[in-house]
Amino acid sequence: MMNFEYTGAVQQLTLSKGKYILECWGAQGGYRSDAEKAGKGGYSIGTLTLDKATDIFVYVGGQATTADGGFNGGGKRSTYNGGGGASDIRIGKDSLYARVIVAGGGGSDGASSKAGGAGGGTSGISTTDGYGSGGGGGTQTAGGTGGSSNAGTFGQGGEGLYRKSGYGGAGGGGWYGGGGTYPDSSSDDDKGGGGGSGFVWTGENAPSGYLLDATHHLTDAQTIDGTQSFTAPTGGAETGHAGNGYVRITPSQPNPPTNLTESHDYFGANLSWTAEGEVTGYKIYLNGGLIVTTPSTAHQLVGLNADTDYTVSVVAYNASGESDPAKITFTTPSAEFKQTAREYQTITLAWTKSSKASGYRLYRDGSLIATVSGSTYTDVGLFPSETYQYALKAYSGAKEGVSGSLTGKTEEGFYEQKVVFQKIKIVDNPTTINKKITLTVTAEDKLVIYEPEKFYSGEIYSGEV
Repeated sequence: MMNFEYTGAVQQLTLSKGKYILECWGAQGGYRSDAEKAGKGGYSIGTLTLDKATDIFVYVGGQATTADGGFNGGGKRSTYNGGGGASDIRIGKDSLYARVIVAGGGGSDGASSKAGGAGGGTSGISTTDGYGSGGGGGTQTAGGTGGSSNAGTFGQGGEGLYRKSGYGGAGGGGWYGGGGTYPDSSSDDDKGGGGGSGFVWTGENAPSGYLLDATHHLTDAQTIDGTQSFTAPTGGAETGHAGNGYVRITPSQPNPPTNLTESHDYFGANLSWTAEGEVTGYKIYLNGGLIVTTPSTAHQLVGLNADTDYTVSVVAYNASGESDPAKITFTTPSAEFKQTAREYQTITLAWTKSSKASGYRLYRDGSLIATVSGSTYTDVGLFPSETYQYALKAYSGAKEGVSGSLTGKTEEGFYEQKVVFQKIKIVDNPTTINKKITLTVTAEDKLVIYEPEKFYSGEIYSGEV
C-alpha cells in the first residue's frame, strides 16, 4: 500500500506490471472564517491493470490557505482563500491529458455565510445560496459556469471576483474546474464557488488530445461528490473530504516475480527470481503440484528424475491475494548410468555425479544392494553368463529421484558344484559278472568356473576360484 499526502508538488514513481486499486480524495475549498462553509472534496476509486512497468505521477490537492487557490487547480480569489485543489493520478506523462482518475476539489465560500459547492462526482456541486452570477459545478465535458469570464476550465477552477465590496467564491479544481462567482455589487451576500468534477477513465468523456487508450481503462470505478458518504483515508467513512487531499495506491494482487531463471542437472535445479512490489512469500509448483512455500527469492529443487520434462511455476502472494505465475520449463539430462566392466562374478557400474545429491541408492533386481556417495560401484558375488537389472536413485534428505536403469551381464562361462572322488578299488574278481561294487564319494561345496571353448582333460581337481 502506497499513501501520498499533500506536499505541494508532483510525486513520481514507477509501478511494476500488475493490478492496482487507485483512490483519490479531493481537497476542501478555502474559507473566510467558517470551515463548514467551504466545499468538501470528492472521492474517486478504480482498479488499474498495467501490462508493463509504468511511470506514475501523483498530484495531491491542497486546501487553499491563500488567495492563490489550492495546489492542483484550485481557483484564485480576489481576497480571502481560494478554491480547493483536485487530487489525480497521471499515467506515463505529467500532463492534464494523461489523468486516469480525478477527485474534484471543493469551491471556496463566498460571503461569510454562503457555502461553496462540493467537488467530485460526474458533476461538481453548483452553489445557489447568495447573490451574483456563476459558481456552477464542473462536469465531464465543461467547466462550471462563472460570471464575467471566470468559468472553470479543463483542470482549473474559475476565479472568485471582487466587485464593489462583494467577494465571490472561487471554483475547485477537477477534471473540469468549478466556476467562480461574480458578485452582484452588494457586499457580504455573494455566492461561493462551484466544485470541480471527478473523473474515472472507462472509455468516455476523453477530450481532444487525451493521451490514454483502452489499455488504461479502470474497472470497478466510480466518482462520488463531497455531499455523500464514502471511505475516509484513515478508515471508516466520511461525508465529503475536509482539509488537504489524499491519494492511495494499493496492489490488488501481488505482481508476478520477474527474471525467473534456473540451472539444472538430472537430479535437481537451482531457481532464482526477482521480487516485484509488496510480497509476503512465494508458492512453487512443479508440473502443476505445489511443492513448497518460501519467503525467499531462491530455491533448490531436488528429487527430479533424469530424462524428464518439467515446468516450474512461481506465484507471489500477500494479504491481497496471489499473482499470476512466472513459469519456466526444462528437461533433465541423463545421468549416463552404464556398465563399465565385467568379470565372471562382478559387474562395475558408473554414472555422472550430481552436485545436488547427497548420495545414491543402487538396486539389483528390485532389491537395495548398496548406498554410496561416489559415482562408481562394483557388484560382486554374481554368476557368470547372467543378466541383472539395475536401478540407480539419487537422494537428498527425504527426496529421491530415478537417475537411471540398465541391464548388466557378467562374463560368459558356466559353473558346477565340484565333486571330489576318492580312489576306487574293485575288490572282487573282475571277471565276475554283475558283481556289486561299493563306491564311496565325498563332495565339497566349491564353485569351479569353466571358460567356454576351452578343452579340459584328465583328472578334475578340486580348487577354489
